[in-house]
Amino acid sequence: MSSVILTTPEELRALIRSAVEEAIEERDRSKNPRSSGAAATDWIKAEDAATILGVTRGYLRHMKNVPSHGKGRQRRWKRSELEAHMAARGKAA
Repeated sequence: MSSVILTTPEELRALIRSAVEEAIEERDRSKNPRSSGAAATDWIKAEDAATILGVTRGYLRHMKNVPSHGKGRQRRWKRSELEAHMAARGKAA
């Protein structure tokens, strides 16, 4: 059974504005993982990634078999992916 909801134009505008703001925030979080709460902690710096892998930061940048994101000098690493990579290779992270 469907129900009909009556609202004023101002209330409708407020509902639409709120929905649009939420959609924009969600889009921004998906584009920039560092801006979201829990997901931001999974992205780590080169120094931390090198420590997890037991190599120097300079050597890390030349490793091609390590999961990373980006191109050129703009590389990013996810802690969970590095830990899974180490587990697959039989090493503790």
